[in-house]
Amino acid sequence: MKYLNTIAEKIYNKPLGITQNALESLQIRLKEVSCMPMDLDDCEEEPYSIIGSVAVINIEGVILNDCNPLEKLLGCLSLADLREDLKELSNNEIVKTVILNFASGGGMVAGIEETKQAIEDLKKTKAVYSFVGGGNICASSAFHLAVMANAILVSTSAEIGNVGCYVVFNDISKMLSDAGVSIEVFKGGSEEESTYKAAGITGSLTDAQKAYIKEGVDKAYKTFCDTVKANRKGIKDDTLTGKFYEGQEAVDVGFADYTLTDLDILIDYLNQ
Repeated sequence: MKYLNTIAEKIYNKPLGITQNALESLQIRLKEVSCMPMDLDDCEEEPYSIIGSVAVINIEGVILNDCNPLEKLLGCLSLADLREDLKELSNNEIVKTVILNFASGGGMVAGIEETKQAIEDLKKTKAVYSFVGGGNICASSAFHLAVMANAILVSTSAEIGNVGCYVVFNDISKMLSDAGVSIEVFKGGSEEESTYKAAGITGSLTDAQKAYIKEGVDKAYKTFCDTVKANRKGIKDDTLTGKFYEGQEAVDVGFADYTLTDLDILIDYLNQ
């Protein structure tokens, strides 16, 4: 596991000088690794810690609705696992307070609504705080979750915010054509719904497909903004952008309630 991060970085983020047959072989091996049963005890942190009557859940890395073992090893966060942890803590009679400790730039929209509801359910029996430590960020879908807490505390160098949603479309049709690959798609249903996922290999998006995707992005963004406004009273519309707010500035615009230098201070205070 020592070189796993380096290997993954080269596979996923660097151009590969590799033949098609070798690439297919590599993809098969990666699929085998991601599907095989794995003992993650030695390479995965405990889902949460309990200090006195306070539980701390670390929400770190890229947020996905669910993760296979390889994605977990690479530091991704599974919302499915988080929901189970929140449910488990809601039934723990020792725990009186739960701290969501954020260090995440966000991730997927899928699973956010269900996880928001899990936090809301937890608040029926526990006090819930969101915390962002020094040098860490709580952005995009991570912030979407953070606003569900009873209060948000940030360190003076923490960054929080980045309210927004986007979808990236990759048109690789020319690359395939140059490689001598011809693609034909057989579709059913409406043009915009049935073919936009295949458009990247067959050509550019049509106007109808672009409108369909944009509608979904706008809907997700509106839900995000509505959640922030519902849970952070007095938020102004001009703050609901991709901008980050640091420390005291986050408090000033209403994205956080207090600045605090260290998580341990909060834990000690809540255990009094």
